[in-house]
Amino acid sequence: MYTDAEKKSYCVGLNCGISQSNGDFILCLNDDVILDEKFIEKAIIGFTVSSKIGMVDGKVFRFDGITLDSTGLSLNLYRSVRERGYGTKKGQLYNRAGYIFGVSGAVAFYRRAMLEDLKMGVEYFDSDFRFFY
Repeated sequence: MYTDAEKKSYCVGLNCGISQSNGDFILCLNDDVILDEKFIEKAIIGFTVSSKIGMVDGKVFRFDGITLDSTGLSLNLYRSVRERGYGTKKGQLYNRAGYIFGVSGAVAFYRRAMLEDLKMGVEYFDSDFRFFY
């Protein structure tokens, strides 16, 4: 199904894992991420706001534990994707729940029903994209 080069892509790995899973929610997690012990419990609350919410993200900190890497993706007026909070320091900013355009690929929590609705053939994610959005 995939060439040797394609087998190395991030999207191919996600597609394989998701296709073998069976939960209502799918957490795609980079191997260098350390989750807060209450992450899943808190993230599930985001899905309960509406059945139309297909993705939930949390605060993603760099390894220093102080600098934000992402609080989800936003879309600017030029239709460019940006990591919300990128490079800002830990504090009161981004402490409230809110709507986002997308999730950080490092800690992406999806509703299975949304993934199934968007699926193209056997792919949840387009394997032509290697990484970054």
